[in-house]
Amino acid sequence: MKSSRNRLRVGVLTAVTGALVAIVVVVWGGVHLFRHRLHYQIEVDDSVYGLVRGAEVFYNGIPVGSVRSIEIAPEDIRRVRIGIAIDEDTPVRADTKATLAMSGITGTKVVDLRAGTPGAPPLAEGSTIALGQTTFDRLEKELEDLTGKSRQLLERADRIEASAETAMANLARITDPREFEALVAQARAGIAELARATTAVRGVVDDNREPLRNAVSDLRQASRSFKELAREVREQPSRILISSPKGDRKLP
Repeated sequence: MKSSRNRLRVGVLTAVTGALVAIVVVVWGGVHLFRHRLHYQIEVDDSVYGLVRGAEVFYNGIPVGSVRSIEIAPEDIRRVRIGIAIDEDTPVRADTKATLAMSGITGTKVVDLRAGTPGAPPLAEGSTIALGQTTFDRLEKELEDLTGKSRQLLERADRIEASAETAMANLARITDPREFEALVAQARAGIAELARATTAVRGVVDDNREPLRNAVSDLRQASRSFKELAREVREQPSRILISSPKGDRKLP
């Protein structure tokens, strides 16, 4: 009799315990087991150190799912493909961005989806969500840009310094009396050479002045004769075909 009661008590206790466990499972996530999940992919071209399977997925900071897979992208071994499963009512748009964010101070990472614009079309299930930039990514890029600009400024400063040194050296050479005398001597030699060339040209002109003057006079006479002939042809075109010598002019 006692053994029957003991078995009954054990059975009741087991049933109650099982019911409590079932309630806890349902309350803490069992309901999600029966809900449809949307699956998407995210491709990252950098290290995903700190991200593990089962990590939470947030939508603007609201938990909506979890990371299901982390693998190397088969099309490009330099990229990492992350598979996520999120609630079906999560409004993932075509311009929604995904970022990897730090969770606390432990170094673990989570996926945070940044909402797109309301007018953008929904992103089809199974598609790849574009990767966005976190605040640290932007700061890192700005730091790289600042480093590059600083390097350019340093290079410009080096060139300016070199130019200044060259200018100072040239100034020192010019202010050196010996260098100045050498420059003056070169200038005088150039002036003398120019004077000799001018004299030679003037001599050639003087030697050929008279022949040139005669040639110019002949050209003028030929021009006058040609003009006279053209005038007579205009006045008497028949002279081109019939020409007769002019008779001797009779004295009155």
